[in-house]
Amino acid sequence: MIPVFEGLLLGEHNEIIVDLLFELATWHMLASLRLYTESTIRALEDSTGQLGQILWQFQATMCTAYDTYELPSEEAARGCQTAAIGAKKHQDGPSKSVDNPAKAKKRHVQKVFNLLTVTLQAGRKIV
Repeated sequence: MIPVFEGLLLGEHNEIIVDLLFELATWHMLASLRLYTESTIRALEDSTGQLGQILWQFQATMCTAYDTYELPSEEAARGCQTAAIGAKKHQDGPSKSVDNPAKAKKRHVQKVFNLLTVTLQAGRKIV
């Protein structure tokens, strides 16, 4: 996978992407082992720390450099969800404010990378 992404971006951004892909592959390989020894557990702990550092570096460097928005399919799904909620509100009885699905569909929602998720926080040690 690394050769596909290598050289896609310039300079520091390319380095961060390649390092992140390498560390993700290493962590996944170590986490997928079926037999663990003391050395493989230590390697997994080290790899988890490295992965965390690279993810924070990715968020600080890459996420501030690029504006990202929803994909058209995500935007369409959000529009369908908004329409379904509006229909349910209409069935439950009149309400003071009914969302306009057409208005919600036209918004381009900016997406940001979030490190504060349950998945990424699960392995974090609280000191």
